[in-house]
Amino acid sequence: HAAPWFGVRVPQPATCGGLATTSDQAVANNCSYAVNGGPFKSLTAGGCEGAVIIDGAVAAAGFSSTSVGFALTEGGDWVLGGVGNASEARALGVTQLVTGFGWLVYDGASQ
Repeated sequence: HAAPWFGVRVPQPATCGGLATTSDQAVANNCSYAVNGGPFKSLTAGGCEGAVIIDGAVAAAGFSSTSVGFALTEGGDWVLGGVGNASEARALGVTQLVTGFGWLVYDGASQ
């Protein structure tokens, strides 16, 4: 299971505000690796675009069943695809979620 090794973090915890480099985020969260996860609203001010769940708490509520989500459940299972709302995320047991723009690969074909 991936649960001990995967988490979603933002520069200002649970607010989706601000910007930080991935290297600063890695140090601040005691991680060996960090990557940019989901899109943000502004190159100068940050702000999450789409839905974000951090440690089971909704940090940004831009849910959409048509957006592609990358999530982890409390049981350590991955959820890939649309998560329509916070109730659906809770029902799936999602503890970590970041939203992207669209599929890179779907059904074996690049998009």
